Amino acid sequence: QLISSSSHTTPPLFARFPPHHFTNTTHTTMVSHDFKTLFVGTVIFASIVCVALPFSFLCGKSAPISRVMIITAGLCCWSMWIMVYMSQMYPLEQPKRAQGEAGCSVQ
Repeated sequence: QLISSSSHTTPPLFARFPPHHFTNTTHTTMVSHDFKTLFVGTVIFASIVCVALPFSFLCGKSAPISRVMIITAGLCCWSMWIMVYMSQMYPLEQPKRAQGEAGCSVQ
């Protein structure tokens, strides 16, 4: 039996994507795994800064500013990484449009 094209509707855009991969796990397992990863990532960034700090003593008179720059660069890179990682721990849900709200609709 043929289906007419007018009766066929495409699913909403976000309905085509698979569900979040944490849906079948318990909340405590997910949180403990995420905090282990945060701890390991923090240790890696701290160790990179600790390895780079001794090279600042080779700079002579500019050694203090070199140390500040190395620590600041490490802190900025770590904070960017942790913000991106933590934003992916609990992703935002699909926004719900209020009844009668103007705007374009994706079909």
